[in-house]
Amino acid sequence: MHEELKTDRKGHKAKAILILIVYTLICLAAAEGGFRLWLKATGHEYYELIREKDVLKKSCFQPHPHLVFVFKREHKFVLDTPGEPTIYIDRFGFRSTLDLDVSMKVKPPGTIRVVAIGGSTTMGINANDQSWPYLLGKHMRDQFPGHRIEVLNEGVMGYNSLDNLIDLCIRVIDFQADIFLLTFDYNDYLAMAPEQIYTTDHSHFRKTMHEALSCPPLDFLPSWAGRSQIVSYTMKILFHLKDRHNLMTNTQTDVFFSKSDLENNVGQAANLVEKSVIRNAISMIGVIKAHYPKALIFIGSCYMEPRTSFIESLNVALRKLSRDMGVEFVDMAETLPRNAATADELSHFTVQGEDMVAKIFTGTIIEHRDRIDNIR
Repeated sequence: MHEELKTDRKGHKAKAILILIVYTLICLAAAEGGFRLWLKATGHEYYELIREKDVLKKSCFQPHPHLVFVFKREHKFVLDTPGEPTIYIDRFGFRSTLDLDVSMKVKPPGTIRVVAIGGSTTMGINANDQSWPYLLGKHMRDQFPGHRIEVLNEGVMGYNSLDNLIDLCIRVIDFQADIFLLTFDYNDYLAMAPEQIYTTDHSHFRKTMHEALSCPPLDFLPSWAGRSQIVSYTMKILFHLKDRHNLMTNTQTDVFFSKSDLENNVGQAANLVEKSVIRNAISMIGVIKAHYPKALIFIGSCYMEPRTSFIESLNVALRKLSRDMGVEFVDMAETLPRNAATADELSHFTVQGEDMVAKIFTGTIIEHRDRIDNIR
């Protein structure tokens, strides 16, 4: 009898636990459903919690020990821009220039090799055969018949002049280029901050990919938990997680915007950025000249619409730098038309704008045909 009562109690206890589990699951499902309905009704987007390894698996970028990120080698991805072009990355980790891709680090005989350095305006947001570095190579092929033309497009979306300098030193300089095109865009100014916060290494603005994506509590959650909007939003609030699909957003700290009165210090902040850009440009020119004394170096001005006083000030400084260091200044900001047919609202070139940039650079390069012959 005692054993029967004991067994009966165990059965009731197990049943109670089962009922509690089912009730809890129903409550959680109801809460999740209600929260999702609230998100939809209030116009909030669903937030997907993704582990670091899954982010990196899906991303076009990969970590690098010295750069904020680099493209995955021999990879392709769809760019979220009008037309949604598929971007090809070559075996060295740079945007492909198709039949003009660099074949090996050692330059083959009879080859004219060009390197274009910059951010997304150099990388290009259009199809692979519509980026200005590729089109420049095609135009140069017409101008230098009988010679192989190779173009390395170093441009990476999100890169600023400091990233370009580091990339030049550790990845690009070994490719034995004859012509270097150094371009500058607005990315440096994303890190604007007053003097007490601004750092020339941009540590006030940047985190490594691992720092940006690391969230130890997330690693202990089961994969299904990431699909729960309640769990995702709770983690997002507690650990200040951003959209984990967008690695560029994640690597930008944005902390100084809340800590500084930037609006009243734009002039000072822009001046600090300009000094850093010029310093980085001087360093890039010095690195190139130290390795390849005969190389042709061109500096392209920053094209931005609408005009701003600090970008115009930067272009004046770049022109003076070019003159002082004996390199060619290509004033795209003054040469290119300022309309929607040339660039979008973020100053990324349209298909028509890309070709205009390619022709401007090509025209300047062929003015130095005799020097190019001497280089080869």
